[in-house]
Amino acid sequence: MRSRIFGLTVVAVYLLAFSVPTVAQEVAPKPGPEHQRLSDWQGNWTCEVPEAGGGSMTCDWSAGGFFMVCPGDWKDPSSPAVENVMVLGYSKRDKAYTLYRYSGNGWSDYAKGWLRDKTWTWVYENERTSGGKLRRKQVTCKRSPDAWTYKWERSVEGEPWRVTSEGKCTKVK
Repeated sequence: MRSRIFGLTVVAVYLLAFSVPTVAQEVAPKPGPEHQRLSDWQGNWTCEVPEAGGGSMTCDWSAGGFFMVCPGDWKDPSSPAVENVMVLGYSKRDKAYTLYRYSGNGWSDYAKGWLRDKTWTWVYENERTSGGKLRRKQVTCKRSPDAWTYKWERSVEGEPWRVTSEGKCTKVK
């Protein structure tokens, strides 16, 4: 009996000795420089797109600092204001930024993005037109100290990109 207790004690000490350091070595991941670049979006913004409406959004870090979360509202000329939320992040796997938007009227969309100098380019997933052709959307966002200028473009079946609207977001002070 004594040898059995001794054996169990040795096994318990062995397990504790080699499992505790493993647990202690696990450190929560920290946001990298890619995530820090999302700080361009932080703040309160008012946006206007001629003929497409306008709105506002407030962007701030989520817990942990990996995502920028931007709740807001949008009012286009033909409908009431709609609440929405945009979530920006970075995908290490794709080596690209991600943008997810969800609207209170039921639509959502997704884009991959890249930052070059002070210009963000977001390319949205393919979608089908009513005629079955593939359509792609992209928006180019150029940053100045307290504003963004936007240019929305579309391409159908690989045709040249065509500008569909332009707008501006201004930081609220």
